[in-house]
Amino acid sequence: MNFKRMLLIATLALLATKPLFAKTEPSYATSKLNDHVYVITQIWNGNNNGNAGVVIGPNGVMLIGSLMASSAPYLAREIKKLTDKPVKFVINIDSDPYNHHANQYFADRGATIIAHENMRYEKAYTELLFREQISVAMGDEVVTAYHSPTHQLNHIDVHLKNSNVIFMSDGFKGHWLTPHGPNGLKGVLESFDKALALADDKTIIVTGNTSKNPAHYVRDKATLAKVKKLHIDFTERVGTLYKQGMTAEQIAKDDVINILLKNFSAYPTAKRWIPEEVAMLLESDFIQPYPLTHAQLTNYTGNYLLDDGTKVEVLLAENRLFARAAGSFMFELTAKSKAVFDFKAVQGKNQIRFNFSPAGHIESLTTELEENGWWSSRIKTGTHIKQL
Repeated sequence: MNFKRMLLIATLALLATKPLFAKTEPSYATSKLNDHVYVITQIWNGNNNGNAGVVIGPNGVMLIGSLMASSAPYLAREIKKLTDKPVKFVINIDSDPYNHHANQYFADRGATIIAHENMRYEKAYTELLFREQISVAMGDEVVTAYHSPTHQLNHIDVHLKNSNVIFMSDGFKGHWLTPHGPNGLKGVLESFDKALALADDKTIIVTGNTSKNPAHYVRDKATLAKVKKLHIDFTERVGTLYKQGMTAEQIAKDDVINILLKNFSAYPTAKRWIPEEVAMLLESDFIQPYPLTHAQLTNYTGNYLLDDGTKVEVLLAENRLFARAAGSFMFELTAKSKAVFDFKAVQGKNQIRFNFSPAGHIESLTTELEENGWWSSRIKTGTHIKQL
């Protein structure tokens, strides 16, 4: 299924009424966390807003999330209201567009773009990539970005130790569910538990997509702990109903499910997305793949080329099969059969079909994408020949 359709839930879906990419001049609200740390909230149409972090050091600014390219000059203007110092660094928390879309704008003006190494497989401008953790000194503040196995394969959280602030973007949303991503509930809980261990009762936790309520533009440890419990209860209930043979649509109508989700302020509008949330959850946590041994999975690995040189790499890591292409995509693959693999925890009719020779050897793969879907604009359809 199609994980960027979750972008429709994470970045666009909760907007509900009007597009994010507004052509009119955007408006902002600025929250001062201390003398050198701020949150700039872009006021979006619909039922969601977007946060970016600003850390002011002695020689420049670090921006956590660059928001959209169309609004970059206006965001830069908001930063200028806080300081005349230039933006020296931009940190991308993940590949949701509002986290990286304006990277090039700030890079052209001297900023270094920092992101997780898996961002090289996204349609995003990046420069300094890391795997597990990186720290940058901004005067007396030490900004530490660390890989977090939630939401997406390229997700990170950002900890400002001295300011007692954690930026989690869509790894945590106080007003609605966080899409688990391919690592499932286990990845979400690992991310939550790391943040809870770093936090105390005074820690400020900054989400990416945020409530329309100005009082909830930033959140706290207590809210994170509450949302953690809701994720556990929601997942367990979905699993129980799935084992009883219920479909995603049927599960979405369950009274217990809806009582749980009414704890989120976005429920009145977001409830129409519950079937998709459930379908994503079933993909990430409950639907079992077609059984293949490690040796069998190894046969799928390698480089596959289109006639124009476009390459898709298939690799095996910790007995999980992934497909990726630089500047385009990276997915975990879930076997539906020996030949057909779904994009794990991604909604939509998107899959890879492996083609076999009469002797049973893998010769090529064919991308089969949802027409006019998100991924059809990012991935070239056609048959890619396996390179020997």
